Amino acid sequence: MLARIGGLVRMRDKPDSDYGSVIRVWNLLLVLGLLIVSGGAFGANAVSSWDGGGAGMQVVRVEVATQERSPNMKIVARTMWLGDEMTVELSDNGTVFGDHASDGVWVAEFRGAAVRELPIRFWVTMPGQEAIMAGGGVEPLQQDTDIISYVMEVSPLGTPSMYRVAATLPGPTLRMAEAAGIAALLGWIALAFGYVAWLTKVAMRERSEVGGPLPDGD
Repeated sequence: MLARIGGLVRMRDKPDSDYGSVIRVWNLLLVLGLLIVSGGAFGANAVSSWDGGGAGMQVVRVEVATQERSPNMKIVARTMWLGDEMTVELSDNGTVFGDHASDGVWVAEFRGAAVRELPIRFWVTMPGQEAIMAGGGVEPLQQDTDIISYVMEVSPLGTPSMYRVAATLPGPTLRMAEAAGIAALLGWIALAFGYVAWLTKVAMRERSEVGGPLPDGD
C-alpha cells in the first residue's frame, strides 16, 4: 500500500500535472495540523518551572484550580514523606513563586529528601463545615521539581471534590481546552485517513485506465 501511494506521489508531483500542487498543499496542511496539535499538547503541560531546593532536595508543587470563591475557604494537602507527616496550606494570594493572586489556582510546595512517590490527600474546609477529604492519591514523582495538579468542584450541597488533571486552569476552561485538543487531534487523524484513501483510489483508477496491474508493494 505504501509503495502504491509513494509511486503515485512521485508520478503526480510533476510540473505539468495539477495533482502535484494538490498533493503538496495536502502535505503542507497535514504537517501544519500535526504541529498545531502537538504544540497545544505541549503548551497544556508547559507550566511554570522554578529552581529546586538545592542538591539532594526535592520540591513537589501542588496546585488546585477551582472557581469556588467562598470566603474563608481553606485547602490543605497532607502527605507522609519518608515516615514524617507533612501538611501544607494552599493559597491563591501570589505568595508562592509563580502563583498569580486570585487567578483561581491554589498553590503550595512540599520540600524534602528525594523520594520516588508520595501519597497526597487534599482536605477542604468550607465555611460553616468540618474539613472534608476531597481527593488525592499516590503520586509517582519524575524529577527534582514535580507539579501535581487537581481541579476542585463544589456540589450544590456545598461538598467539595477533586480530580487529577495534567495542568491547572479554572475548571470549565480546562475541560474546554482538553476537549478542543482531543477534537483537533481526531479531526486531523480523520483527515489523514481520508487523504490516504483518496490517493489509493486515484492510484487504482489510473492503473485500471492504462490496463497495468497494481504494483505488489513488496
